[in-house]
Amino acid sequence: GTRLGTNTMADGEEVLAEIYGVRHKKQDGVLLLTSARIAWSSGDVFQLNYPYQQVKSQRISAESSSKVQLQLILHSGSPINFHFTGDSAREQRNQVCPSVCVCV
Repeated sequence: GTRLGTNTMADGEEVLAEIYGVRHKKQDGVLLLTSARIAWSSGDVFQLNYPYQQVKSQRISAESSSKVQLQLILHSGSPINFHFTGDSAREQRNQVCPSVCVCV
């Protein structure tokens, strides 16, 4: 599921969305979008944490694809892949894309 809200993190960043059922390297986790960064965690610590300035571009899987994926390309050239597995995976992925585009 997705939890939307106007929560604020300790450093004052606004939490735009928390999306559950997002895999990275075959591990289930939570994708967090804030006003300043995109982060992913499979536990208590964020294993991935990228300020939007580090994101060069994004790519999504085709609508006809069985896997619902988002790939972020960092300015360093590194790709970061996310696989959305929830019941409303396409909607969740499509919710992330405009947030990243606006912030990049």
